Amino acid sequence: MHFVPITAEDVKTQSKPKGTKVTYIGAPIVTGCFTNENTYVGSGYDKTPILFQKSGDWKFSKMLDDGASKTKTSKIGKDAFGGKSVFFDGLKLENDVEVTEKDTKHMNYINCQKKFAGDNN
Repeated sequence: MHFVPITAEDVKTQSKPKGTKVTYIGAPIVTGCFTNENTYVGSGYDKTPILFQKSGDWKFSKMLDDGASKTKTSKIGKDAFGGKSVFFDGLKLENDVEVTEKDTKHMNYINCQKKFAGDNN
């Protein structure tokens, strides 16, 4: 995630503004919106809203879904194919590979966010 502040002076002088790169461990963010100048809520393939806040620099703050800190039990484990050797496009699955999914209130990934309440400015 990149946060780049752009001012009228940057546009006037055609200078390249310096941005802040924020990393977090999770799936890609598809959409998001600023709730104010110092708060951004993004969402995507993690199936939960993700909060980023600015206090000096932009930082990942937390997942906004109560169940996001828990992980569901894996439905596909290392022995899902009866102990047989499995190949996908020439890649062999390792013994410790498991499909893990976050426990969230959302059933699917979030691909749209709209402002619900606030100023109409």
